[in-house]
Amino acid sequence: MLLLLTGCSTLHAANPTPRPVVELSPEIKAMLAPPASYSFTKLETKNNQELWQVESDSFKLRYRYYRSEGSTNKDLVIIFNILKDKHQAVSDWLACNLTQVRYDCLIVQQEDFLSRKKLRPILPDPNEELLDWGAYFAKNFQHLALIIKEWIPQQERLSGNYSFVGISMGGVLAVGAAACFPEAKTSIAVMAGGDIYQILMESEEKLVRREREMLIERYKKLGILEPIQAIAADIEKLDFGILEISRCIETHKIKQIISLYDDQVPTITQWNLNHALGEPETRTYPTGHITLGIFAWSVRDQIISWLGEAHRNSKP
Repeated sequence: MLLLLTGCSTLHAANPTPRPVVELSPEIKAMLAPPASYSFTKLETKNNQELWQVESDSFKLRYRYYRSEGSTNKDLVIIFNILKDKHQAVSDWLACNLTQVRYDCLIVQQEDFLSRKKLRPILPDPNEELLDWGAYFAKNFQHLALIIKEWIPQQERLSGNYSFVGISMGGVLAVGAAACFPEAKTSIAVMAGGDIYQILMESEEKLVRREREMLIERYKKLGILEPIQAIAADIEKLDFGILEISRCIETHKIKQIISLYDDQVPTITQWNLNHALGEPETRTYPTGHITLGIFAWSVRDQIISWLGEAHRNSKP
């Protein structure tokens, strides 16, 4: 059965002609500068898992650390969660599978990008409770930098080698992480889209549709006659544009999984990201967004295979 399901997918070789790599912008480099003060706290230990928090004056980032069997020289896989997976069931399933094949794992428990109750503004707005889009990405990557540069070196069991894996919205973050932290062995983006504006305007995912409707209504209340054009213009002002930052990544250091009939992260936006990345090695599945779960074990095996290629020079 698993062979049959894998046979339904297609592996596309990477473009053999590398495209030029663009340098990370000064604005994004500035995002990664450490805050004036910060601290790490272990909040919980249970079996082979530890819940940690890195906290500065303005932000908290929690992450769950999974230890595999053995005690030394462990490579680490950093996993970014799905947008709506409140209990992180998918990421937990993946982490538990990866610990079976020698990797320690870390699930980043970032604040949900979209909220069911509040509007996340595109640009800074003192009247809104949630961080704006740019600050959301900036704070996440700033505190991820603390984990990578401060916390990982303090863990005696870790080798210092790490990779990123992200699914859906987590895949977008994995792409951003690949650009910000080029020392990573590889990054794997599953069902990640590359045009935030197009995803916002075309996605049929309930939270995205709600955000779209609330943003349009908010812009109308501000007296803006063409709210959709105004939203597009504000998105253009963001320092963190996923298609732009994708061009800072070496094509051979990232992989993609694309769902071919996706209306939640529209398939066209996944291909747009693929082109911006220089057409990396990609596996496609004939599914929608949620129905990729039918191929969960095939996706898992592909992720493990790509990680194995990238980490083959690391000692288990």
